[in-house]
Amino acid sequence: MAYLHINGTTERLTNVSINQASTPITEQVATTSWADVTYSSITYTPTKDSQYVLYEFHTYMGVPFTNDNECKGYFKFLYSDNSGSTWSELSNSRTFYGSNFNDSNTMKLRGSVTITQLIPYWNNTARQFKLQVMTFTDFHFGLHRLSNFYGPSGAVTPNSHFARPFVMCASI
Repeated sequence: MAYLHINGTTERLTNVSINQASTPITEQVATTSWADVTYSSITYTPTKDSQYVLYEFHTYMGVPFTNDNECKGYFKFLYSDNSGSTWSELSNSRTFYGSNFNDSNTMKLRGSVTITQLIPYWNNTARQFKLQVMTFTDFHFGLHRLSNFYGPSGAVTPNSHFARPFVMCASI
């Protein structure tokens, strides 16, 4: 059983739904236009009379293999009540990840990350969710590719392994 602590009370997660990407996984490099985040979509129907729906997307992100300079990524959270015909942005849902460093000796943003949204209950009907990502000129941002992978012998295999992203929704 899973629980979430909200405003001093412990709430039980129910009706948990998880989608994990199947292989092969490819790197997604953000561009200067909003684009759907691959593997972030899920359709979910909450439990009747829930207070919230918890959405979580987990992947690996950082400086893409194509360019090892600065990285900045912006995410926004979208939902559709009509099977994806139109999409709306959830208010106050934008998230920023990034770094302004462009020197090879400085720390770069790399690692696993979970993007979370707590959505007020709407009703007991299906709703689709997804994330979109964008960056700015010269601020490259990659998703899903591991910067380095340490094999069984301890040898580093750069740029050849990928995370298997997953998205989860649960009623609270």
